Amino acid sequence: MKQKKYLLLGAIAAVAIILLVIFLKGTAEPFTNTIPARQNIPTSPSTPTAVSPSLPNAPASPVSTSPSSLCNTAIGTARYCNKIFSSSEVSVATYAFATAANITSGSPESVWLDLYTPKNDSDSHRQAVIFGHAGGGDKADSQPASWCRDKFATRGFVCASINYRTVVGNFTEQTQKAALSDMHAAARFMRAHAVEYGIDPNKIIFMGVSAGAITAAQASITANNLSDLYFKDPIVNVSNSTFSSRACAAATLSGAATDIILGFLDANDPPIYLYHGIDDPTVVYSQAKLTYDNMVALSIPSALMSFANTGHKLGHGEEIEADLFAKLYSRVTQGTCL
Repeated sequence: MKQKKYLLLGAIAAVAIILLVIFLKGTAEPFTNTIPARQNIPTSPSTPTAVSPSLPNAPASPVSTSPSSLCNTAIGTARYCNKIFSSSEVSVATYAFATAANITSGSPESVWLDLYTPKNDSDSHRQAVIFGHAGGGDKADSQPASWCRDKFATRGFVCASINYRTVVGNFTEQTQKAALSDMHAAARFMRAHAVEYGIDPNKIIFMGVSAGAITAAQASITANNLSDLYFKDPIVNVSNSTFSSRACAAATLSGAATDIILGFLDANDPPIYLYHGIDDPTVVYSQAKLTYDNMVALSIPSALMSFANTGHKLGHGEEIEADLFAKLYSRVTQGTCL
């Protein structure tokens, strides 16, 4: 009898345990043998990343009705955004755009440009670009020539590849002053001959690579400051002095403004679109970032596109081309300049 009683109690206990296990299983959170997905944090990307403004009230860039994906190397119909001419339909002519003092001797010398123009173009009010070559280079070098002929003139711009006074390997404050003065003189020359060359005098863009990019940035900032004592120097180029030397926008390939020139920056200066390698040992990336930050602080709608694992020689041609022409199309074609 006792044995049956123990068996009955054991059975009851077993049932109770089973019921307890079932209850606990139903109320507990389910367990899965997985871990949360890792956040996709980019590390050393090979593609360009645009640096966003760090200040809270930074202005948004003008919105273009032509997305950047349309401003590429393809033939299209939007002048200044798409290519509407072939490279073979571009002519080039050489002009002396100024007379200025030689940096070393002080003797007067001519300063020259190559002007790239679309052939058989009916537009007589075209946007213009002034392009500065790399330090120690020449206006006819492959990079300025390619930009003027194959990228700008094929899109309907008039593009001037300029020589500027400098000393090879010695791009000091004095030579930089001469270079930016020459870019100013080129802008005044273009305005003085606007009817002859079919140029809109209100829509002139400065651009360059390396030392030419430094020149483009600094010329765009200082166009309104030519009466300052800093520019009272025999090397300053004053040709066609009755015309404005102001730009509508500027673009730099591996270049930036120096601290001295940033001291002239004001809210009325045009935007600068900077393209820069983070590992640039020649014009360090921090100077491009400083240029950009100073412009954003004044609500100038500039932009900085940075390239990781990239030095002074940028590459990234298609990305830069698509981005730059979208920005210029928005700023110069659809916006207002002077």
